[in-house]
Amino acid sequence: MILPSPGAATRAYWEAARSGRLLLRRCPQCGQWRHPRETACCADAELEWHVASGQGTLISWTVVRLALNPAFAAQVPYTITLTRTTEGPHIISSLAGDGHALRCGMPMRISFDTVTADVTLPRFTPATERPA
Repeated sequence: MILPSPGAATRAYWEAARSGRLLLRRCPQCGQWRHPRETACCADAELEWHVASGQGTLISWTVVRLALNPAFAAQVPYTITLTRTTEGPHIISSLAGDGHALRCGMPMRISFDTVTADVTLPRFTPATERPA
């Protein structure tokens, strides 16, 4: 498994995930919500972190059955999802396995998967599934 290496720009996002909160960035000038990796918006206004709803809509998904990177070999098959958060930014995450009853437009909600003492991965799951 390949784990994220939080840098200064995304450290707040990963720390919030460890405590079970989804943070997204928001522009203080125009109010536009931004992806966690974005750092600027209007006239280079510094984006502010805000707790997001943790809700969204499934845009697309694919099932990975062949690990092109050996670091993922033990995880196949797995499902990669693209969710549009209620606030607007799109978030890519993954689900274990391939037996999910997914359809575009279905409601999704955030869950958190603690994979090490330092890393908790936010994952969007179908709102109809119970959190693990």
